[in-house]
Amino acid sequence: MNRNIRNTPFFLVLIVVILGLSVIACGTQTEPQPSATPTAAQPTETIKPSETATAAPSNTATLQPTATSTEEPPSQLPVITHSLPTITSAPTTPSLSTMTELPPIPEISFLGVEIAGETDLEAAEQLGTFWVRRNGVLWHEIEPIEGQLDWDVLSGLDTELKTLSENDREVILVVRGTPDWAQRIPGYYCGPIEKDNLEDYGDFISELVARYSVPPYNVKYWELGNEPDVNHEAVLPDMMFGCWGDPDDEYYGGEYYAEMLKVIYPVIKEADPEAQVLLGGLLLDCDPDDPPETQPGSGEYRECKSSRYLEGVLENGGGEYFDGVSFHAYDYYFNTMGHFGNGNWRSSWRSTGPLLITKVNFIRDLLGEYGYTDKFLVNSEVSVLCGSTGKEDFCKSGDFQNTKANYVPQAYSAAKAEGLFANVWYSMQGWRNSGLVKKNGDPYPAYKALKFAVEQFDDVKYTGDITSYPEIMGYEFERGGGYFWVIWAMDDKNHTVILPDQPTAIFDSIGTELPAEKTLTVTLEPLYIEWIP
Repeated sequence: MNRNIRNTPFFLVLIVVILGLSVIACGTQTEPQPSATPTAAQPTETIKPSETATAAPSNTATLQPTATSTEEPPSQLPVITHSLPTITSAPTTPSLSTMTELPPIPEISFLGVEIAGETDLEAAEQLGTFWVRRNGVLWHEIEPIEGQLDWDVLSGLDTELKTLSENDREVILVVRGTPDWAQRIPGYYCGPIEKDNLEDYGDFISELVARYSVPPYNVKYWELGNEPDVNHEAVLPDMMFGCWGDPDDEYYGGEYYAEMLKVIYPVIKEADPEAQVLLGGLLLDCDPDDPPETQPGSGEYRECKSSRYLEGVLENGGGEYFDGVSFHAYDYYFNTMGHFGNGNWRSSWRSTGPLLITKVNFIRDLLGEYGYTDKFLVNSEVSVLCGSTGKEDFCKSGDFQNTKANYVPQAYSAAKAEGLFANVWYSMQGWRNSGLVKKNGDPYPAYKALKFAVEQFDDVKYTGDITSYPEIMGYEFERGGGYFWVIWAMDDKNHTVILPDQPTAIFDSIGTELPAEKTLTVTLEPLYIEWIP
Protein backbone atom coordinates (compact mmCIF):
# COMPACT_ATOMS: atom_id res chain seq x y z
CA MET A 1 0.00 0.00 0.00
CA ASN A 2 1.35 3.41 -0.97
CA ARG A 3 0.57 5.68 1.96
CA ASN A 4 2.53 8.63 0.51
CA ILE A 5 4.34 9.60 3.67
CA ARG A 6 7.86 10.85 4.10
CA ASN A 7 10.64 8.48 5.08
CA THR A 8 12.82 10.87 7.01
CA PRO A 9 16.61 10.70 6.36
CA PHE A 10 19.20 11.22 9.06
CA PHE A 11 20.82 14.20 7.40
CA LEU A 12 19.64 17.70 6.68
CA VAL A 13 18.76 18.89 3.21
CA LEU A 14 17.48 22.40 3.59
CA ILE A 15 14.71 23.35 1.18
CA VAL A 16 13.62 26.94 1.14
CA VAL A 17 9.90 26.76 0.61
CA ILE A 18 8.54 30.12 1.57
CA LEU A 19 7.84 32.37 -1.42
CA GLY A 20 6.11 35.23 0.29
CA LEU A 21 6.20 36.45 3.86
CA SER A 22 4.35 39.60 4.88
CA VAL A 23 4.85 41.00 8.36
CA ILE A 24 1.70 42.66 9.66
CA ALA A 25 0.59 44.52 12.73
CA CYS A 26 -1.84 42.91 15.15
CA GLY A 27 -2.46 45.39 17.92
CA THR A 28 -5.73 43.65 18.80
CA GLN A 29 -4.52 40.18 17.85
CA THR A 30 -6.33 40.25 14.52
CA GLU A 31 -4.84 38.79 11.39
CA PRO A 32 -5.60 40.42 8.02
CA GLN A 33 -6.87 37.87 5.53
CA PRO A 34 -5.11 37.17 2.24
CA SER A 35 -6.36 39.40 -0.56
CA ALA A 36 -8.31 36.56 -2.12
CA THR A 37 -10.07 35.02 0.83
CA PRO A 38 -11.85 31.81 -0.21
CA THR A 39 -15.57 31.57 0.36
CA ALA A 40 -17.87 28.62 0.69
CA ALA A 41 -19.05 29.25 -2.86
CA GLN A 42 -15.59 28.74 -4.31
CA PRO A 43 -14.91 25.46 -6.10
CA THR A 44 -13.04 22.93 -4.04
CA GLU A 45 -9.64 21.62 -5.03
CA THR A 46 -9.42 17.89 -5.70
CA ILE A 47 -6.14 16.38 -4.59
CA LYS A 48 -4.79 12.88 -5.13
CA PRO A 49 -1.68 11.49 -3.50
CA SER A 50 1.15 11.51 -6.01
CA GLU A 51 4.88 11.90 -6.35
CA THR A 52 4.33 15.62 -6.91
CA ALA A 53 3.93 17.12 -3.45
CA THR A 54 3.82 20.43 -1.68
CA ALA A 55 6.89 20.97 0.43
CA ALA A 56 6.27 20.37 4.09
CA PRO A 57 6.41 23.51 6.21
CA SER A 58 9.90 24.46 7.29
CA ASN A 59 10.18 23.99 11.03
CA THR A 60 13.43 25.80 11.61
CA ALA A 61 12.37 29.24 12.83
CA THR A 62 12.60 30.18 16.52
CA LEU A 63 10.90 32.81 19.10
CA GLN A 64 7.87 33.65 21.69
CA PRO A 65 6.04 36.21 24.00
CA THR A 66 7.89 39.14 25.50
CA ALA A 67 9.47 39.06 28.92
CA THR A 68 8.52 42.68 29.47
CA SER A 69 4.88 41.70 29.48
CA THR A 70 5.34 38.06 30.47
CA GLU A 71 3.67 36.77 27.34
CA GLU A 72 1.70 39.67 25.95
CA PRO A 73 0.52 39.33 22.35
CA PRO A 74 3.34 39.76 19.83
CA SER A 75 3.44 43.06 17.98
CA GLN A 76 3.53 41.42 14.57
CA LEU A 77 2.45 38.12 13.12
CA PRO A 78 3.69 36.61 9.86
CA VAL A 79 1.44 35.12 7.23
CA ILE A 80 2.27 33.48 3.93
CA THR A 81 0.20 35.15 1.25
CA HIS A 82 1.05 32.79 -1.61
CA SER A 83 0.62 29.09 -2.09
CA LEU A 84 3.55 26.99 -1.07
CA PRO A 85 5.65 25.95 -4.09
CA THR A 86 5.24 22.56 -5.71
CA ILE A 87 8.37 20.46 -6.10
CA THR A 88 8.92 17.44 -8.30
CA SER A 89 9.67 14.93 -5.57
CA ALA A 90 8.60 14.28 -2.02
CA PRO A 91 10.18 16.80 0.39
CA THR A 92 13.23 15.57 2.21
CA THR A 93 13.60 18.26 4.85
CA PRO A 94 13.05 16.50 8.17
CA SER A 95 12.10 18.10 11.42
CA LEU A 96 15.26 18.56 13.46
CA SER A 97 14.09 16.01 16.01
CA THR A 98 14.49 13.26 13.42
CA MET A 99 17.99 14.34 12.41
CA THR A 100 19.68 13.79 15.74
CA GLU A 101 19.86 10.78 17.98
CA LEU A 102 16.97 11.26 20.36
CA PRO A 103 16.72 9.96 23.90
CA PRO A 104 14.49 6.91 24.18
CA ILE A 105 10.79 7.71 24.41
CA PRO A 106 9.05 5.74 27.17
CA GLU A 107 6.20 3.39 26.39
CA ILE A 108 3.78 5.70 28.17
CA SER A 109 1.33 8.36 27.14
CA PHE A 110 2.74 11.83 26.42
CA LEU A 111 -0.52 13.73 27.02
CA GLY A 112 -0.74 15.99 30.05
CA VAL A 113 -2.60 18.81 31.77
CA GLU A 114 -1.76 21.27 34.53
CA ILE A 115 -4.02 21.53 37.56
CA ALA A 116 -4.22 24.24 40.20
CA GLY A 117 -5.45 22.26 43.21
CA GLU A 118 -7.89 19.71 44.54
CA THR A 119 -10.80 21.33 42.70
CA ASP A 120 -9.28 20.17 39.40
CA LEU A 121 -8.66 16.57 40.45
CA GLU A 122 -12.00 15.11 39.39
CA ALA A 123 -11.91 16.77 35.98
CA ALA A 124 -8.31 15.62 35.50
CA GLU A 125 -9.24 12.05 36.42
CA GLN A 126 -12.11 12.01 33.92
CA LEU A 127 -9.87 13.55 31.28
CA GLY A 128 -7.46 10.64 31.62
CA THR A 129 -4.12 12.27 30.75
CA PHE A 130 -1.10 10.38 32.06
CA TRP A 131 0.92 13.49 33.00
CA VAL A 132 -0.20 16.09 35.53
CA ARG A 133 1.88 19.19 36.18
CA ARG A 134 1.49 20.89 39.55
CA ASN A 135 3.11 24.24 40.35
CA GLY A 136 2.68 23.61 44.04
CA VAL A 137 5.86 23.89 46.17
CA LEU A 138 7.01 27.30 47.42
CA TRP A 139 10.19 27.20 49.45
CA HIS A 140 9.54 30.63 50.99
CA GLU A 141 6.23 29.41 52.46
CA ILE A 142 7.72 26.22 53.88
CA GLU A 143 10.88 27.78 55.34
CA PRO A 144 10.14 31.48 55.92
CA ILE A 145 12.59 31.40 58.83
CA GLU A 146 15.96 29.84 58.14
CA GLY A 147 16.18 26.33 59.52
CA GLN A 148 12.49 26.09 60.46
CA LEU A 149 10.51 24.00 57.97
CA ASP A 150 6.72 23.88 58.19
CA TRP A 151 5.58 20.88 56.16
CA ASP A 152 1.97 21.44 57.23
CA VAL A 153 1.84 24.11 54.53
CA LEU A 154 1.74 21.24 52.03
CA SER A 155 -1.15 19.30 53.58
CA GLY A 156 -3.42 20.05 50.63
CA LEU A 157 -0.71 19.06 48.17
CA ASP A 158 -0.21 15.82 50.10
CA THR A 159 -3.81 14.88 49.35
CA GLU A 160 -3.50 15.76 45.67
CA LEU A 161 -0.28 13.82 45.12
CA LYS A 162 -1.60 10.78 46.97
CA THR A 163 -4.77 10.77 44.84
CA LEU A 164 -2.81 11.19 41.61
CA SER A 165 -0.46 8.35 42.51
CA GLU A 166 -3.35 6.07 43.39
CA ASN A 167 -4.75 6.75 39.91
CA ASP A 168 -1.41 6.00 38.19
CA ARG A 169 -0.73 9.56 37.12
CA GLU A 170 2.84 10.82 36.63
CA VAL A 171 3.36 14.19 38.31
CA ILE A 172 5.74 16.97 37.31
CA LEU A 173 6.19 18.95 40.52
CA VAL A 174 7.39 22.53 40.22
CA VAL A 175 9.55 23.95 43.05
CA ARG A 176 10.03 27.73 43.32
CA GLY A 177 9.99 30.68 45.72
CA THR A 178 13.06 32.12 47.45
CA PRO A 179 12.70 33.06 51.16
CA ASP A 180 13.60 36.60 52.30
CA TRP A 181 16.75 35.38 53.99
CA ALA A 182 18.10 33.64 50.86
CA GLN A 183 17.25 36.19 48.14
CA ARG A 184 19.96 37.39 45.80
CA ILE A 185 17.62 40.22 44.77
CA PRO A 186 16.01 41.54 47.98
CA GLY A 187 12.22 41.49 47.94
CA TYR A 188 11.89 39.07 45.02
CA TYR A 189 10.43 35.69 45.98
CA CYS A 190 10.53 34.74 42.29
CA GLY A 191 14.18 35.72 41.99
CA PRO A 192 17.47 33.82 42.25
CA ILE A 193 18.96 32.36 45.42
CA GLU A 194 22.03 33.99 46.96
CA LYS A 195 25.11 31.89 46.25
CA ASP A 196 25.92 31.48 49.94
CA ASN A 197 22.45 29.99 50.45
CA LEU A 198 22.53 27.38 47.67
CA GLU A 199 23.52 24.71 50.17
CA ASP A 200 20.53 25.72 52.32
CA TYR A 201 18.36 25.24 49.27
CA GLY A 202 19.99 21.85 48.82
CA ASP A 203 19.09 20.88 52.38
CA PHE A 204 15.46 21.84 51.74
CA ILE A 205 15.34 20.02 48.40
CA SER A 206 16.85 16.91 49.93
CA GLU A 207 14.07 16.71 52.52
CA LEU A 208 11.42 17.55 49.92
CA VAL A 209 12.51 14.78 47.55
CA ALA A 210 12.86 12.27 50.38
CA ARG A 211 9.30 13.13 51.46
CA TYR A 212 7.56 12.91 48.08
CA SER A 213 9.60 10.36 46.08
CA VAL A 214 8.24 7.41 48.06
CA PRO A 215 4.74 5.99 48.65
CA PRO A 216 2.08 7.21 48.89
CA TYR A 217 3.20 10.10 46.66
CA ASN A 218 5.81 8.64 44.25
CA VAL A 219 6.93 11.89 42.60
CA LYS A 220 9.83 11.35 40.20
CA TYR A 221 9.90 14.51 38.05
CA TRP A 222 11.15 17.76 39.59
CA GLU A 223 11.00 21.08 37.75
CA LEU A 224 13.28 23.73 39.25
CA GLY A 225 11.52 27.05 38.83
CA ASN A 226 8.92 28.34 36.39
CA GLU A 227 10.15 30.53 33.52
CA PRO A 228 13.46 31.50 35.18
CA ASP A 229 14.44 33.30 31.95
CA VAL A 230 12.10 36.20 32.81
CA ASN A 231 13.59 39.55 33.87
CA HIS A 232 12.72 40.26 37.51
CA GLU A 233 12.16 43.93 36.67
CA ALA A 234 9.30 42.94 34.37
CA VAL A 235 7.14 41.21 36.99
CA LEU A 236 5.85 41.66 40.51
CA PRO A 237 8.10 40.20 43.26
CA ASP A 238 5.68 37.42 44.16
CA MET A 239 4.69 36.38 40.64
CA MET A 240 4.53 32.69 39.72
CA PHE A 241 7.23 33.26 37.12
CA GLY A 242 10.85 32.36 37.86
CA CYS A 243 12.32 35.85 37.28
CA TRP A 244 15.98 34.80 37.47
CA GLY A 245 16.64 36.73 34.26
CA ASP A 246 19.49 39.23 34.22
CA PRO A 247 19.29 41.63 31.23
CA ASP A 248 22.83 42.87 31.90
CA ASP A 249 24.28 39.40 31.38
CA GLU A 250 25.19 38.05 27.94
CA TYR A 251 23.23 34.88 28.65
CA TYR A 252 20.51 36.56 30.71
CA GLY A 253 21.47 34.78 33.92
CA GLY A 254 21.61 31.27 32.53
CA GLU A 255 25.16 30.77 33.79
CA TYR A 256 24.08 31.49 37.36
CA TYR A 257 21.17 29.06 37.06
CA ALA A 258 23.82 26.47 36.14
CA GLU A 259 25.60 27.22 39.43
CA MET A 260 22.39 26.35 41.23
CA LEU A 261 22.05 23.10 39.24
CA LYS A 262 25.58 22.05 40.16
CA VAL A 263 24.61 22.14 43.83
CA ILE A 264 21.05 20.83 43.63
CA TYR A 265 21.25 18.06 41.01
CA PRO A 266 23.57 15.80 43.06
CA VAL A 267 21.39 16.39 46.13
CA ILE A 268 18.25 15.26 44.30
CA LYS A 269 19.96 12.19 42.87
CA GLU A 270 21.29 11.24 46.29
CA ALA A 271 17.82 11.55 47.82
CA ASP A 272 16.28 9.50 44.99
CA PRO A 273 18.48 7.98 42.25
CA GLU A 274 15.36 7.53 40.09
CA ALA A 275 14.48 11.25 40.20
CA GLN A 276 14.48 13.23 36.96
CA VAL A 277 15.46 16.91 37.04
CA LEU A 278 13.91 19.40 34.62
CA LEU A 279 15.01 22.92 33.77
CA GLY A 280 12.31 25.27 34.94
CA GLY A 281 9.82 25.78 32.11
CA LEU A 282 11.76 28.14 29.84
CA LEU A 283 9.69 30.97 28.38
CA LEU A 284 12.00 31.41 25.36
CA ASP A 285 10.54 34.83 24.65
CA CYS A 286 11.62 35.35 21.05
CA ASP A 287 14.04 34.12 18.39
CA PRO A 288 17.58 35.34 19.15
CA ASP A 289 18.79 34.17 15.73
CA ASP A 290 16.02 35.86 13.72
CA PRO A 291 14.42 38.48 15.99
CA PRO A 292 11.15 40.20 15.03
CA GLU A 293 10.89 43.91 14.36
CA THR A 294 9.82 46.12 17.23
CA GLN A 295 7.22 47.60 14.86
CA PRO A 296 6.41 46.35 11.36
CA GLY A 297 8.56 48.12 8.80
CA SER A 298 10.65 49.93 11.40
CA GLY A 299 13.90 48.15 10.56
CA GLU A 300 14.57 47.96 14.29
CA TYR A 301 14.63 44.53 15.86
CA ARG A 302 13.85 43.33 19.34
CA GLU A 303 16.59 42.17 21.63
CA CYS A 304 15.93 38.49 22.26
CA LYS A 305 18.81 37.92 24.64
CA SER A 306 16.56 36.21 27.17
CA SER A 307 16.35 33.22 24.84
CA ARG A 308 20.12 32.75 25.30
CA TYR A 309 19.37 31.56 28.84
CA LEU A 310 19.66 27.87 28.01
CA GLU A 311 22.86 28.56 26.15
CA GLY A 312 24.22 30.18 29.30
CA VAL A 313 23.35 27.08 31.31
CA LEU A 314 25.27 24.93 28.84
CA GLU A 315 28.15 27.38 28.47
CA ASN A 316 28.77 27.19 32.22
CA GLY A 317 28.85 23.40 32.29
CA GLY A 318 25.25 22.95 33.42
CA GLY A 319 24.53 20.29 30.82
CA GLU A 320 25.69 17.54 33.19
CA TYR A 321 23.23 18.64 35.87
CA PHE A 322 19.76 18.16 34.40
CA ASP A 323 17.90 15.33 32.69
CA GLY A 324 15.35 17.17 30.61
CA VAL A 325 14.34 20.61 29.35
CA SER A 326 10.92 21.96 30.21
CA PHE A 327 9.74 24.82 27.96
CA HIS A 328 6.54 26.72 27.15
CA ALA A 329 4.98 27.22 23.71
CA TYR A 330 1.87 29.40 23.45
CA ASP A 331 0.13 30.34 20.23
CA TYR A 332 -2.19 33.35 19.95
CA TYR A 333 -5.68 33.44 18.46
CA PHE A 334 -5.95 35.74 15.44
CA ASN A 335 -9.67 36.48 15.88
CA THR A 336 -10.58 34.21 12.96
CA MET A 337 -11.60 30.55 13.20
CA GLY A 338 -8.55 28.31 12.85
CA HIS A 339 -6.02 31.13 12.69
CA PHE A 340 -3.23 31.24 15.28
CA GLY A 341 0.49 31.87 15.58
CA ASN A 342 3.33 33.60 17.36
CA GLY A 343 5.11 36.44 15.57
CA ASN A 344 7.98 36.41 18.06
CA TRP A 345 9.04 33.11 16.49
CA ARG A 346 7.72 33.81 12.97
CA SER A 347 5.34 30.89 13.46
CA SER A 348 1.75 30.62 12.25
CA TRP A 349 -1.05 28.33 11.15
CA ARG A 350 -0.12 29.12 7.52
CA SER A 351 3.56 28.28 7.74
CA THR A 352 5.00 26.20 10.57
CA GLY A 353 1.97 24.83 12.35
CA PRO A 354 1.90 24.86 16.19
CA LEU A 355 4.70 26.88 17.79
CA LEU A 356 6.02 23.91 19.76
CA ILE A 357 7.59 22.53 16.54
CA THR A 358 9.68 25.66 16.10
CA LYS A 359 10.82 25.74 19.71
CA VAL A 360 11.69 22.03 19.77
CA ASN A 361 13.97 22.59 16.79
CA PHE A 362 15.64 25.55 18.46
CA ILE A 363 16.25 23.67 21.71
CA ARG A 364 17.47 20.47 20.06
CA ASP A 365 19.78 22.41 17.80
CA LEU A 366 21.32 24.17 20.80
CA LEU A 367 21.63 20.99 22.85
CA GLY A 368 23.26 19.30 19.87
CA GLU A 369 25.87 22.05 19.58
CA TYR A 370 26.98 21.25 23.13
CA GLY A 371 26.76 17.49 22.67
CA TYR A 372 23.65 16.85 24.77
CA THR A 373 21.36 14.97 22.40
CA ASP A 374 20.29 12.64 25.21
CA LYS A 375 18.10 15.21 27.01
CA PHE A 376 14.36 14.67 26.86
CA LEU A 377 12.00 17.58 26.21
CA VAL A 378 8.73 18.49 27.93
CA ASN A 379 6.40 21.18 26.65
CA SER A 380 5.01 21.94 30.08
CA GLU A 381 2.66 24.73 28.99
CA VAL A 382 0.85 24.59 25.66
CA SER A 383 -2.42 26.20 24.53
CA VAL A 384 -3.96 29.00 22.48
CA LEU A 385 -4.28 32.33 24.29
CA CYS A 386 -6.97 34.89 23.45
CA GLY A 387 -6.96 38.66 23.83
CA SER A 388 -5.20 40.58 26.57
CA THR A 389 -7.33 39.09 29.33
CA GLY A 390 -9.43 36.42 27.65
CA LYS A 391 -12.56 38.34 28.63
CA GLU A 392 -12.95 40.14 25.30
CA ASP A 393 -16.13 39.37 23.33
CA PHE A 394 -14.26 37.57 20.55
CA CYS A 395 -12.67 35.32 23.18
CA LYS A 396 -16.15 34.20 24.25
CA SER A 397 -17.13 33.33 20.70
CA GLY A 398 -17.79 29.89 19.32
CA ASP A 399 -15.05 30.50 16.75
CA PHE A 400 -12.41 30.78 19.45
CA GLN A 401 -13.65 27.76 21.37
CA ASN A 402 -13.67 25.72 18.15
CA THR A 403 -10.18 26.97 17.28
CA LYS A 404 -8.99 25.86 20.72
CA ALA A 405 -10.59 22.43 20.29
CA ASN A 406 -9.06 22.04 16.83
CA TYR A 407 -5.67 23.11 18.16
CA VAL A 408 -5.63 20.07 20.47
CA PRO A 409 -5.10 17.39 17.79
CA GLN A 410 -2.72 19.69 15.92
CA ALA A 411 -0.52 20.35 18.95
CA TYR A 412 -0.60 16.83 20.36
CA SER A 413 0.03 15.07 17.05
CA ALA A 414 2.93 17.45 16.43
CA ALA A 415 4.24 16.77 19.94
CA LYS A 416 4.20 13.02 19.33
CA ALA A 417 5.89 13.45 15.95
CA GLU A 418 8.59 15.62 17.53
CA GLY A 419 9.26 13.00 20.20
CA LEU A 420 8.26 15.04 23.25
CA PHE A 421 8.31 13.21 26.57
CA ALA A 422 5.18 15.09 27.60
CA ASN A 423 2.93 17.81 26.22
CA VAL A 424 1.01 19.56 29.02
CA TRP A 425 -2.04 21.76 28.38
CA TYR A 426 -2.13 24.95 30.44
CA SER A 427 -4.39 24.48 32.13
CA MET A 428 -7.59 22.91 33.43
CA GLN A 429 -9.06 26.39 34.07
CA GLY A 430 -6.41 28.25 32.08
CA TRP A 431 -5.59 31.91 31.61
CA ARG A 432 -6.65 34.28 28.83
CA ASN A 433 -9.43 31.77 28.16
CA SER A 434 -7.08 28.86 27.46
CA GLY A 435 -8.85 26.59 29.95
CA LEU A 436 -10.45 23.22 29.31
CA VAL A 437 -13.33 23.77 31.73
CA LYS A 438 -15.38 26.71 32.95
CA LYS A 439 -15.22 27.88 36.55
CA ASN A 440 -18.33 25.85 37.30
CA GLY A 441 -16.64 22.75 35.92
CA ASP A 442 -18.58 22.52 32.66
CA PRO A 443 -16.31 21.39 29.81
CA TYR A 444 -15.34 23.48 26.81
CA PRO A 445 -15.04 21.71 23.44
CA ALA A 446 -11.25 21.62 24.01
CA TYR A 447 -11.80 19.35 27.02
CA LYS A 448 -13.70 16.90 24.84
CA ALA A 449 -10.96 17.20 22.21
CA LEU A 450 -8.20 16.36 24.68
CA LYS A 451 -10.23 13.49 26.15
CA PHE A 452 -10.65 12.04 22.66
CA ALA A 453 -6.94 12.59 21.93
CA VAL A 454 -6.10 10.54 25.03
CA GLU A 455 -8.03 7.64 23.47
CA GLN A 456 -6.56 8.10 20.01
CA PHE A 457 -2.93 8.36 21.07
CA ASP A 458 -2.94 5.38 23.40
CA ASP A 459 0.03 3.13 22.54
CA VAL A 460 0.89 4.69 19.18
CA LYS A 461 4.08 5.09 17.17
CA TYR A 462 4.82 8.04 14.90
CA THR A 463 5.72 6.79 11.41
CA GLY A 464 5.91 9.88 9.21
CA ASP A 465 4.57 13.20 7.96
CA ILE A 466 1.71 13.43 5.45
CA THR A 467 3.25 15.31 2.51
CA SER A 468 1.36 14.25 -0.61
CA TYR A 469 -1.42 16.83 -0.48
CA PRO A 470 -0.68 20.51 -1.21
CA GLU A 471 -1.61 22.97 1.56
CA ILE A 472 -2.34 20.12 3.98
CA MET A 473 -0.36 19.25 7.10
CA GLY A 474 -0.55 16.00 9.00
CA TYR A 475 1.07 12.95 10.55
CA GLU A 476 0.75 9.17 10.42
CA PHE A 477 0.79 6.90 13.46
CA GLU A 478 0.72 3.13 13.93
CA ARG A 479 -1.78 1.65 16.36
CA GLY A 480 -3.50 -1.66 16.96
CA GLY A 481 -2.13 -3.43 13.91
CA GLY A 482 -3.18 -0.57 11.65
CA TYR A 483 -2.51 3.12 11.28
CA PHE A 484 -4.25 6.49 11.40
CA TRP A 485 -3.69 10.03 10.18
CA VAL A 486 -4.29 13.42 11.73
CA ILE A 487 -4.60 15.99 8.92
CA TRP A 488 -5.83 19.55 8.42
CA ALA A 489 -5.65 22.35 5.82
CA MET A 490 -3.17 25.20 6.10
CA ASP A 491 -5.41 27.67 4.28
CA ASP A 492 -9.08 28.65 4.25
CA LYS A 493 -10.02 26.48 1.26
CA ASN A 494 -12.02 23.29 1.15
CA HIS A 495 -9.75 20.58 -0.23
CA THR A 496 -11.28 17.47 -1.77
CA VAL A 497 -8.83 14.71 -0.92
CA ILE A 498 -8.75 11.18 -2.33
CA LEU A 499 -7.31 8.80 0.26
CA PRO A 500 -5.01 5.91 -0.73
CA ASP A 501 -7.45 3.33 0.69
CA GLN A 502 -10.93 3.10 2.13
CA PRO A 503 -10.72 4.18 5.81
CA THR A 504 -12.39 2.23 8.57
CA ALA A 505 -13.43 5.37 10.50
CA ILE A 506 -13.14 9.17 10.45
CA PHE A 507 -13.61 11.50 13.42
CA ASP A 508 -13.50 15.25 14.02
CA SER A 509 -11.51 16.91 16.82
CA ILE A 510 -13.96 16.15 19.61
CA GLY A 511 -14.60 12.56 18.53
CA THR A 512 -17.78 12.92 16.47
CA GLU A 513 -17.79 10.10 13.94
CA LEU A 514 -18.10 11.18 10.30
CA PRO A 515 -18.86 9.15 7.16
CA ALA A 516 -15.86 6.90 6.40
CA GLU A 517 -15.41 7.85 2.77
CA LYS A 518 -12.35 7.53 0.56
CA THR A 519 -13.01 10.96 -0.96
CA LEU A 520 -13.48 13.66 1.64
CA THR A 521 -13.23 17.38 2.26
CA VAL A 522 -10.34 18.63 4.39
CA THR A 523 -10.54 22.09 5.98
CA LEU A 524 -8.87 23.94 8.85
CA GLU A 525 -10.66 21.56 11.20
CA PRO A 526 -8.44 18.48 11.81
CA LEU A 527 -9.62 14.97 11.04
CA TYR A 528 -8.60 11.63 12.52
CA ILE A 529 -8.63 9.09 9.67
CA GLU A 530 -8.26 5.45 10.69
CA TRP A 531 -7.24 2.28 8.92
CA ILE A 532 -7.55 -0.03 11.90
CA PRO A 533 -8.40 -3.74 11.43
